[in-house]
Amino acid sequence: MSTSEFLSIIASEEASLAGILSAEAVKAGETARWITLISDSDLLQQSPGEIIEHIVNVQKSVSAVISSTADKEIAIAAKTCALLGNKCAPITWQVIRCVEPCPCPTEMCPSTGNVIVNGDFEDIGADPANPVLVAWNAVNARPRVRNGQPISTFFSGDVVAVLGSPNVSGDASISQSVPVNGGCPYQLAFAGSGNPAGPIVTVTVEFRSNGVVSTLTRRITTLGSGYHTYVYVLDAPEGATSATITFSKTLSGEIFIDLVTFSAQ
Repeated sequence: MSTSEFLSIIASEEASLAGILSAEAVKAGETARWITLISDSDLLQQSPGEIIEHIVNVQKSVSAVISSTADKEIAIAAKTCALLGNKCAPITWQVIRCVEPCPCPTEMCPSTGNVIVNGDFEDIGADPANPVLVAWNAVNARPRVRNGQPISTFFSGDVVAVLGSPNVSGDASISQSVPVNGGCPYQLAFAGSGNPAGPIVTVTVEFRSNGVVSTLTRRITTLGSGYHTYVYVLDAPEGATSATITFSKTLSGEIFIDLVTFSAQ
């Protein structure tokens, strides 16, 4: 497929997505305008419950379409990956937000880029005969270098972190602490693969400031042969100054982790 044909397909998909979002923007704008035009006489004719119900129904419609467009964006990303001839992985997307909105003006929450060091695990240290997970605290975990091994073992590049190595039956973990700006949104993304009938896998993000402020813990239950990509969007609590990201596994079996990123959004 030529470059122009490839770009044409992606442009068509994005145009369709833009059309959906544009229609929802109009609907949301009309809802806002309708709310501002409510007069005292309107309130006398309709109960507050009826007015709120109408607003909620419209917003539910908007939310449903926005959710479907997120799925479409993921599908577009997968199609792009396929057209480029790269390996694609199923994507898990989850947004974790504060109960109360977190004020995040741009000047207070600038984009940081990826703050994880050696998130692709390609840095294995100075001694190739004794590779290590540089910048990570590792327990029963170490890098696996391709060296002619099947490409399916690796998600990207020539190195992957293996939890359960050298002791496949033992518990294992890798972790890294990074600085954060409290009150700002962050995105954690990574790829994982393993045996679904074997280890129990958990990813944890501990936000800290002279102690643990809050903790996000997610048990990953969809790992199997072939990689899955996970994306979590979460808010650093006010006052947090650092975050510790930990991947851990229990029970027998190996778990592969690759391309870990953590960045302010």
